Amino acid sequence: MATFTHRLLTNLLVAGSTFGLAGIAAAVERSEVSSRVLYRAIDQLTDYLDKDLSEVSKHTKKTAIINYTQSEELPTSIQHYLIKRLEYLANRNKETPVKFVQCVECTSLHAVAQGDEVFIRKGITDDTQLQKTMKELDIRKYSDVHLAYTGDQLVMQMNIVDENKMVDWSGEYKTPYKAYDDSQWILGIAAEVGAFQGGEDIPAAMGGRIIVGQRLTGFGSAGLAFSYFQEAPGLPRIISYGSFVGVSHNELFNQYWDFARLSYEGELGVTDFNGSQLLHQTLGVKTVIGKYYTVALNTKFHQFVATPKDDTPIANPEGASLLKNNEPLPMMVSLVMGVELL
Repeated sequence: MATFTHRLLTNLLVAGSTFGLAGIAAAVERSEVSSRVLYRAIDQLTDYLDKDLSEVSKHTKKTAIINYTQSEELPTSIQHYLIKRLEYLANRNKETPVKFVQCVECTSLHAVAQGDEVFIRKGITDDTQLQKTMKELDIRKYSDVHLAYTGDQLVMQMNIVDENKMVDWSGEYKTPYKAYDDSQWILGIAAEVGAFQGGEDIPAAMGGRIIVGQRLTGFGSAGLAFSYFQEAPGLPRIISYGSFVGVSHNELFNQYWDFARLSYEGELGVTDFNGSQLLHQTLGVKTVIGKYYTVALNTKFHQFVATPKDDTPIANPEGASLLKNNEPLPMMVSLVMGVELL
């Protein structure tokens, strides 16, 4: 197994206002809002803000996110993702180094004792405590952020406020929610390299892969896949095609990691190998990095479903027999790297 893994890796190297907006939010349940669509919409909103950072930099170079609110229809994970995106802007835009810093204490729940009673409050409500927090963070201005879902749009409203509670800068950004919800088509193009387990002398298969499908909001995706492996010494051309289903880990478990998405993939189809048709089943995992780049690790199992047309054994360049034609291909483990567009 160690030799097989080494061979695989070796071949892979070759190959509105803050409060007003809340009042117009659509009356929908939180479960009806797609987290995947929201993440893409937030990416667009922060891209809009990124273009205005030169204007923001005229008012401040560093600001802490003191107050954050969002429509109750939005899942709680959205807050974490939006704040991380804001923090990321400083690293991406070197020309206008405006730093957004999260004040964890300001957006957390606090237990406040008043007499014999204890009240749970969110954020900082005392001005003295606010001034102390700003001093600890070494900032002079802070930010108020509100994210509103209106049913048709996602709206981000942000204010930059100074120590005298005067608004120095304010911005509002909108992006259509349904546009992302309707943009469900998948087109993926990738390079694929595979190694056969148990066949140490069988060359690696190198080629490409194309997928066309449809995103299934709240579940994952489904569609058709086509793989082509070019002919090599001791290995004939291999073509496989079938239907796939992808189950989104992030949507099922309402989890999201910064700039990455994970799905579990399954495929059922036919492989054309040396004039024979084999049934194949594929299981794997795929990660989408950023918006478009994909990396997948697949395991493909083969069985013959038709009589071979060519009885010549598969041999290496020295003429030694590697695989009889009435035998199925060994299990293949492949790495797929490419891009996926909507």
